[in-house]
Amino acid sequence: MDLAVDDLRGATFDDLTMDWRNGIALVGFLPSATHKECRLLRATGVTRVAFTRSDTASALVKDVRCSDSAFELTMESGETVTIEAAAFAVSITAG
Repeated sequence: MDLAVDDLRGATFDDLTMDWRNGIALVGFLPSATHKECRLLRATGVTRVAFTRSDTASALVKDVRCSDSAFELTMESGETVTIEAAAFAVSITAG
């Protein structure tokens, strides 16, 4: 990873875009209290994307877990986003 996964804790989850044909998922995060820049997670070689969402969903990231083949976000309200892929990279975006 270009930046630490820990940089995403406390960030605000903004969007998830899936390029189905090329197997690429992009996950966007808005600036947080500790980071003034937007962040972007890029997953390549995606084999699975799963998420839970309720009417009371929070966009604030409580926890982040990443291994060689899986990335999982847990929101303050308990919802999760899971991506299984060959590689992950976090970068700063212009916002």
